[in-house]
Amino acid sequence: MNKDKLQNILCVILPIVFVGVLAGGLFKGKSDKEELTKLKNQYEASINTSVKPEDGVVKEDAINSSQGKEVEKFNFEEKSILFLGDGVSVDGKYQEITAQQLKLKSYTNGARSGLTLGEMDDEISAEGLKDIDIVVILGGTNDYSKGKELGKISDTNEADTFYGNVQGVIDNLKAMKKDVEVVFLTPLKHGYIDGQPSYPNANNNGEYLDDYVEAIIEVCEKNDVKYIDMFNESGIDENNVGEYTLNNMILNEAGQNLVGTSIAEKLKELFK
Repeated sequence: MNKDKLQNILCVILPIVFVGVLAGGLFKGKSDKEELTKLKNQYEASINTSVKPEDGVVKEDAINSSQGKEVEKFNFEEKSILFLGDGVSVDGKYQEITAQQLKLKSYTNGARSGLTLGEMDDEISAEGLKDIDIVVILGGTNDYSKGKELGKISDTNEADTFYGNVQGVIDNLKAMKKDVEVVFLTPLKHGYIDGQPSYPNANNNGEYLDDYVEAIIEVCEKNDVKYIDMFNESGIDENNVGEYTLNNMILNEAGQNLVGTSIAEKLKELFK
């Protein structure tokens, strides 16, 4: 039974009981008088503490107030984002689209071609984070293609493994700026690239791009860090990669628009 129905029932029944008791003279002893007073107080409290709807609708701010909560909307227009990434991100086009759709205060593209996730850690500095609210990181493709040892979920930031490197980026960012928000993007699917391991095949260590995706997700969940699964949710897959890339990996204009829009929409969901 919801709160409104319960209050309506109390408003009808309690006055009847109260009047009936007075008329019938049923409460004669001290304990009866105490019970009568208790019923009267319950009735008055149900009226005084009720949230009264207007036009049949209970206002959200009234509910939040009654629960002692203040809801603060996340405003991207007041936020600045640092984007870290590898060659897929280096031209900054999808970042610009994301920034425009979110109406960001500002953004910085810190991507460089060829970077593994561990090397992206070297791009982070306290000075660079000074005016940054959110760090968005797209990495893992080069770790897969270069055969970075995967490791295991228990690896700390001291382990020279992919799991350890993901943990190291998180630890480094939080150490330099405690309140910065971190969002990992899992690697995009790509097609055949001459001279290097290519999705969906295994790399030289027998590990798949999917394994690096799962490692990012596991470490993020372990640390309560936000992530966006672009590998599975970007809209780019092995069947349409040619439509969205220049060479089966680097995004063309359609790919930049798709990825930039997808990131903007998913960031809104993460911070709503």
